[in-house]
Amino acid sequence: MKIYILFFLFFSLFKSYSQDNLSYKIIVTLENSSSKILILHDYTDNRNIFIPGKQIHSFMWEFSVPDSIAIDSEYLELLVDPYNPSKNSTTSVRFVNKTKNKEVKVSNIGFEDRVNHIQAKYIGETIYKGQGLSPSLTKLDSIIYGDWIVHDYEIIKKDTAALSDIEVRAKEPYFGWFSSAGDYSKSYNDFLSSYIELSKRYSDSRYLLMNLANNLNNFKSREDVKLIYENLSNKHSETKWNLRIKNFLKDNFINIKLLNVKTNKYESVIENVHKHNLIIFTASWCMPCIEEIPLLKTLHKDLKEKLEFTYITIDKKATIDHFKKLLYQHEIPWRSLHQGNNYEIVKNYYSVSSIPHVIVISPDNRYEVLDIRKIEDRDKLYNKVSNKTI
Repeated sequence: MKIYILFFLFFSLFKSYSQDNLSYKIIVTLENSSSKILILHDYTDNRNIFIPGKQIHSFMWEFSVPDSIAIDSEYLELLVDPYNPSKNSTTSVRFVNKTKNKEVKVSNIGFEDRVNHIQAKYIGETIYKGQGLSPSLTKLDSIIYGDWIVHDYEIIKKDTAALSDIEVRAKEPYFGWFSSAGDYSKSYNDFLSSYIELSKRYSDSRYLLMNLANNLNNFKSREDVKLIYENLSNKHSETKWNLRIKNFLKDNFINIKLLNVKTNKYESVIENVHKHNLIIFTASWCMPCIEEIPLLKTLHKDLKEKLEFTYITIDKKATIDHFKKLLYQHEIPWRSLHQGNNYEIVKNYYSVSSIPHVIVISPDNRYEVLDIRKIEDRDKLYNKVSNKTI
């Protein structure tokens, strides 16, 4: 009962807020649904916003999402029950697109226009036992294990010219990943060709633009990214995702100012433009980043005369002291910068989708992304900086 009271309060507050602001709408029709409650969960960057839907008819709900939230939403899901303590379970909605050749399942939804429609019919329930249930859903401090109950709905395609976000997702829910669930037969070029065709067919799609921006480093070259980006329209040109792609496609490194971790004063990411620079994106909580430190120290010992090293941590202000402690414990000899609480600045300028993330910048200001954990990339770095191999 308590959880439903909480969501009633969420709804009341959200309703009063959305009435005074421009909002996007998602209208969801779930034929033959037994659900009385439907909740939209935005878990973009772990912000965990819950928006109860307004039930218009027996099988229809409407969600109003203010611009301030919708403008940068990336991960949205529909929940029937975020967490049921008595059943120790979470219940969510999943959409199924059936064709002659395959069945595609989609868990996330999104926005395309001011008003967005999803129509589907109930086809069954799947229960996954012993799943890790997120603390954001259970309201507990740590992951607990329980049942993940999924209500599956087959997408009903409407005969309309309007572009549907769910329709595009159902064509390729892993756009930009260069992988598909259970399909290991496709090559990089196979995926790239299919992505190009999708970008031509759905040139206005916000979903395709967003996923392209979030998976730039999965592509082998900027030219491959261009083959898709040049097909996309200007409909979403004012978004952060478009900015991220445009910055990625520039040949030259963008030299912004960030805060020095020790002095808390603003400094340019690159201070010595006459040398090669190695920029390492990291964080105190990133285990692969910590495991990479001995390797970085070896590189620093060998190349420090010709290569400037700089850390950029994506730690927020709340955890920056943890990062300072890490620098002390590991005796990091190179400079460290941070971006306050605005990770989006770093993400948009330098296309950081995961860490560790390493960029090498030449004195001519051209740059390249490397994975120094790979021998071939370390060889490339040594050759670039000193014409020396490991």
